[in-house]
Amino acid sequence: MNDLIGNLFTPDCLGCLFVRRKKRQKMKIVVYDNDIDKALRVFKRKIQREGTLSFIKSHERYEKPSQKRKHKKDKAIKRIQKRLAVRFEKEGY
Repeated sequence: MNDLIGNLFTPDCLGCLFVRRKKRQKMKIVVYDNDIDKALRVFKRKIQREGTLSFIKSHERYEKPSQKRKHKKDKAIKRIQKRLAVRFEKEGY
C-alpha cells in the first residue's frame, strides 16, 4: 500500500489520476496543526472513493481478456454473496 502511494507522485501516475477525474480538478487536502497522518488518511480515503486506487492497481500490469472476465465474474459472485448474507442476517431468509 505504501509503495502504491509512493508511486502516485510519479509523473506517469499523475496523468492517470487526472484522466479518471470528471472535471480534471486538482485534489485539495488541508493540513491542520501539522497533522500529516490525518491528512494522509483523508487523501487515501478520497483516492479510494474516487476509484483511482483500483484504477491504478488494475493497470499495474497487462491482464489478458480471459483473466479480466474471470475477475469480473468473481467480483459479481462475491457481491451477490455479500448481499445475500446481509439479507439473511436482517430478514432470516
